[in-house]
Amino acid sequence: QSFFGQVNLFRTHQSQYDRRRVGDPDPHRTHDPATIQLPPYYPDTPVVREIWAEYYDRITEMNEQFFHTLQLLKADGLDGDTIVIFLGDNGVGIPAGKIWVWEQGLHVPMIIRFPEKWQHMCSDTPGHVDKRMVSFVDFVPTVLSLCNVDIPGYVQGQIILGPNAVEREYCFATRDFHDGADFDTSRA
Repeated sequence: QSFFGQVNLFRTHQSQYDRRRVGDPDPHRTHDPATIQLPPYYPDTPVVREIWAEYYDRITEMNEQFFHTLQLLKADGLDGDTIVIFLGDNGVGIPAGKIWVWEQGLHVPMIIRFPEKWQHMCSDTPGHVDKRMVSFVDFVPTVLSLCNVDIPGYVQGQIILGPNAVEREYCFATRDFHDGADFDTSRA
C-alpha cells in the first residue's frame, strides 16, 4: 500500500550545539578543527574552527542516521518502491547562517532518489545536479502530482518533479523575530 513517511533527524539542529569547549578532548571527534576549511568570510580563530568542526561532526553523525533509515527501507523491502526526498529545513545553524538572510542561511540541502521503477517520473538522470530554485511550498503540489492526485486550488507552490514540472523564477524569504536571541531580529 502506498504511504508517505517523514523522518526528522535533529543531530545538526542548532539546539544540539555548544556542548563542548575549545580544546576539550572528544572521543567522537571526526573533524580536526585545525585542518577544516572555513568559509572565507569567517575569522580564522580557534573558537570559529571549533564551531565548524562540531558542525561537520554533526553532519557526519546525521549521515549515519540517514543511512540507517535507508537500511530500514531496504530491510522492509520498500527501497525499490520508495521515492526518497532528503532535505534540511534551513541553512547552517551558526552565525551568518539561518539567523541571517544570507545565501548560507537560505540554501538548504536537498537530494532526491528515484528507484529504478520510478525513474520515468524524474526529469533528470541519476546523479544530476539541478540548479533550479525550489521553495518548501513546492513539496505538496509535487508529491500530489507524482501520486496522480488532483491538486486543490488553494495549495500554494509549483510542481518541481515529473512531467508537469515547471521552473520557478523567484523564491522569497522573509525576516522575522525568533526568540530574543537574534540581535538584528532577523531570521529567514
